[in-house]
Amino acid sequence: MFKKYTNQKLHKDVPMYIWKGEFNNLRKYLNELSFDKIIIFSDSNVLGIYKSSIESLLEGVSHSIVQINPGEKSKNFETFVKKSDEVLSQKITSKTIVILFGGGVVGNLWWLISSTLLRWIRFIHIPTTFLAQSDSCMWWKQGINTSAWKNTIWAVVEPEFIIVDFDFLKTLNKREVLNGVSESIKHAIIQDEDLFDWYTKHDAWNLTQEDIQNLAEKTLLMKLNIMEQNDVNKWIWSIMKYGHEVWHAIEMVSNNFLHGEAVSIGIVLTTLLEYLAWKKDKTFFQEISETFIKWWLPIFWGEDFDTHQLCEQLEHEWQLSKEKGIKLRTIKDIGKVEHLKADDIFFSVPYDTFTTVVQKYKTYLS
Repeated sequence: MFKKYTNQKLHKDVPMYIWKGEFNNLRKYLNELSFDKIIIFSDSNVLGIYKSSIESLLEGVSHSIVQINPGEKSKNFETFVKKSDEVLSQKITSKTIVILFGGGVVGNLWWLISSTLLRWIRFIHIPTTFLAQSDSCMWWKQGINTSAWKNTIWAVVEPEFIIVDFDFLKTLNKREVLNGVSESIKHAIIQDEDLFDWYTKHDAWNLTQEDIQNLAEKTLLMKLNIMEQNDVNKWIWSIMKYGHEVWHAIEMVSNNFLHGEAVSIGIVLTTLLEYLAWKKDKTFFQEISETFIKWWLPIFWGEDFDTHQLCEQLEHEWQLSKEKGIKLRTIKDIGKVEHLKADDIFFSVPYDTFTTVVQKYKTYLS
């Protein structure tokens, strides 16, 4: 499958080569570009599995490897400086191409490095996780964390092309697969009622490799659909951050959750607050909660989680205030994003209500 991801903000078309086995065509697509050398930018987990494969595809081409440690802890300024120096030590030029090879964190870090070294270094993106293939590889803005805030040092750049090969998903462990499934469920809640219905009728126990690849493809196409709609309805992009206010803060407070796990908690808490604020039928909240549970995704942060720190984090990020409370994004009907109007996206929760619900959250789930 061939797609062109058009980024109106950068006025650039980015080719996307999507299908099983597309990785094997890397050399063919590279030959369409001019370059003097190649740097593979990846993490130790990915290289532990695929180093020999990618070097075999690059046989006869001058290349080197820059490796980072896997995980969110690499998204910091110290790693940024260290890996920038390492890339520069390879005597790069404006003709150098970098192969960005890995999951979301690899992409987050490289985006910033790419935009700052020599003003911009060209790169191609080969995402290897469910979440990266179906979501982050299409973000035009990515970055790293500070000690207090998440993704606050960022840059806007685009790859030369993207290769999405679903065969990479075969080597993911169950937790990494479900990390992507959470994002897929979020997309289904927003814009695909049929897919959400599928999730309610299936569960993580019986997930096949074919299911994983099909779900990743569906989620990727849903993300592209939202991006295309955003060119017409600028507000629609905002709804992609359904539950974002909460899950973003959860990720900063605790290192125990993967991104998708924070997303499931954030969406369930947001749905609960919506139910309490509008006195809605509880069915909507229960259906979403039960669906995440069936897919082994958390809806509660655990007994040791610091809820006071969560509220402090939200205040620190100017999301929560004693005067205005907090504004959260809403979904009125599952899979019916086209029915939303710009004025319907947000609802407000008073400060005292929000903090009380957060502190007693577990009791609402029982």
